[in-house]
Amino acid sequence: MEYAQQRVLVYGATGVQGGSVVRQLLQHRHQVRVVVRDPGKAQALGQSGAEVVVGDLKDPVSLKTASEGIDAVFLVLPLEFSTAVVEYGRNAIDAAKAAGVNHIVFNTSVVVANASTNVKALDLKREVQRYLQQSGLSNIILRPTFYMENLAAPWSAPTIVQQGTVAYPMTSDFKASWISVADVAALAVEALKRPDLSGSIFNIGGPEVLTGHEIAQQFASVFGRAVNYYPIPLDQFEQQMNAGMGEPIGTEIAALYRWFVEQPQSPAIINMQPVVQKLPVQLTSLKQWILSQNWSNLARTPVSQT
Repeated sequence: MEYAQQRVLVYGATGVQGGSVVRQLLQHRHQVRVVVRDPGKAQALGQSGAEVVVGDLKDPVSLKTASEGIDAVFLVLPLEFSTAVVEYGRNAIDAAKAAGVNHIVFNTSVVVANASTNVKALDLKREVQRYLQQSGLSNIILRPTFYMENLAAPWSAPTIVQQGTVAYPMTSDFKASWISVADVAALAVEALKRPDLSGSIFNIGGPEVLTGHEIAQQFASVFGRAVNYYPIPLDQFEQQMNAGMGEPIGTEIAALYRWFVEQPQSPAIINMQPVVQKLPVQLTSLKQWILSQNWSNLARTPVSQT
C-alpha cells in the first residue's frame, strides 16, 4: 500500500529514540519538523533536511506554533519521574489538537501496564496514554520492551567486551523480547502512516524471546569466546544508577525492573506476528544487532567502579 508524503513533527529528536525516527522519516522523503529547546544541538538534523523549530514542553504556546501545518506527530517524552511528564504529554497533545493535526503516534518507551502499579515509570506514561485516548485525536500507542541499545551503553558494553560478562538487573531466567531502537523507529514510521488503525495499542518487541543466559550465548557466538550473564542485584543497580545519573533516576528505574521481574509472567514477552501484519517491519535479531555494533569503540568507555 502506498502512502502520501507527510509533514511530521518529531519530539525528542536530539535523543536516541526521536533521532532514529527523524532519520527514517527523511529516508522515506517525508517533510520533518523537529521541536527542540536548544537549536544548537539540532544542527546535524537541520543539515540532514529537517526543519528545526524552538519549543519547550513546558510552553504550550511554543508547541502550538510548532504543530501548525503538521499532518502527524511522533511523541516521546523525557526520562523524568515526576508529574511534569504528564504535563508535558498533555501540552503536546493539546497543541496537536489545537493545530488540527490529523494523527499522533506516542512511544511510551516502556510496556505500560493496564492498571496502576505504583511505579512512576509506568503510571505516569499510563496517564499520558489515557489523556491521548480521550483527546479525540487519531492515535496509535507503541509500548516497547527493553532496547538492545541498553547493552551497548557505557555501563554495559565495556563489561561485556573486557570481562566477558553481560550484567543486567534482571534474573538469569527472565524472558524478554528485546528490540532495537531502529526497529522501534521503523514501527513508528509505519504507524504514522496509518490513521486507519487509530485506537490501536501495540506492545512491541523483537523477533526472539530471550533469557539472560541466552543473551550471553548470542554474544559468545559472535565474539567466539565465553560470555557469561550476571544478574545485577537491584539494590546495587539502584545505587550505581543514582551515582551515575543522580537521584531519584536510579531509584525509579530500579523500581521499574523490580516490577517486571516480580510479575507472575513476564510482561516483556511479545508475539510480534500480529503487529507486523499491520505495521510491516523486518525485525532485527539480537545476533544481527550485535554484529552491527562497533564493540571496539564501545569498549573504550571506562567501566564504572561505583
